[in-house]
Amino acid sequence: MTEMPVFTIPPASAHGLAFALDCARAEAGARSWIARFEDAARMSESERSGRAVLAAAHGAAGAQGGAGESLVAAGSELDEALGSLAARDDELAGIVLLCADPEGSGPLRAWHRSAWEAGYAPRILRPDERGLALTRACRLAIVEGGLGCELIEDLCGRGLQVIRDESAEDGHPRFADSGIVAHRISRAHRAFFESGGGVPSPGDGPGPLLRDVSPLLHRAMDLLGDPAPAPRTLNASPPPLRGIGASAQLIASVPDASGPAITREPIASGGLWRISARLDAATSRGLLALVAAVAHLAPPHPEMPDGVECARRSGALLLFNHADRARELSAIIGRDAVSGSECTGHALLGPASAMLVVGAGEDPRRRA
Repeated sequence: MTEMPVFTIPPASAHGLAFALDCARAEAGARSWIARFEDAARMSESERSGRAVLAAAHGAAGAQGGAGESLVAAGSELDEALGSLAARDDELAGIVLLCADPEGSGPLRAWHRSAWEAGYAPRILRPDERGLALTRACRLAIVEGGLGCELIEDLCGRGLQVIRDESAEDGHPRFADSGIVAHRISRAHRAFFESGGGVPSPGDGPGPLLRDVSPLLHRAMDLLGDPAPAPRTLNASPPPLRGIGASAQLIASVPDASGPAITREPIASGGLWRISARLDAATSRGLLALVAAVAHLAPPHPEMPDGVECARRSGALLLFNHADRARELSAIIGRDAVSGSECTGHALLGPASAMLVVGAGEDPRRRA
């Protein structure tokens, strides 16, 4: 029997862990794989169980410590539940990111963060035959500007909404990003603020304002907070889009109003959203919410509190708390394989801890 590939996951921020796990899943392709956490030796038993659930939420078939030891006791209820998920890796994401080199793509990493922070559990796929086959059940794809037009037309022809990010770094000065507004999971951890994610550095200012903003995008931004953040770019002078189709709708112009920064164009039964500017975090989140609404796509559990990551696999609900403090959860019904207890509605999830909830009253060791 072929051994499963093992991917080392170094210590990282909340999103850094999620991105590394999703890149490992993309690299593994159709193979089952194992996540190896370098910092597992410093974790408590609860934290080790939490990492195992987190790895499973991102498609891993198992989780190890730095020396190759399993993070979960063999034969335990959690071990059986995770084994059941590994045998049924059949979940398809509502949002996919198509990229040949996700780790080397700044724009795709930023879009992954926007989707993950919003609770969509995005999936990274290679733009090959298998990756394209897995897009058939999704509703929204995010791609780089270099992806071929024929492929984009194929995606739109299947009814997908496609975000095509054509932005590029242009040596802009450092602008203060709006991550505190949009990064719902990361902002619940003190490391987010210590890294400068929540407070602008001295002298930093917000990026340039986008012009001619569509009411559609304005309404999406209004839902992010009160007062609503303004749509901005992180590029000092982003170039306008070129080769705009006759049916394209203007969503926003570049800061000097010399041309479009964001457009929407209907193609077949889907739609193409082109972007020339590197958007700040709040604008990316607002645009993603707008495109997701057009695609009739909603996050699986929008009521989750700050800091809690949520995913579904094979009918099970996987929850991980990235926050520094315990979080109260509601509407959690079923059996938690981590604690072995029944969940009847409200639950308290400790920091760096996880839950794996299967059907009400069902012990995963009795599943067929």
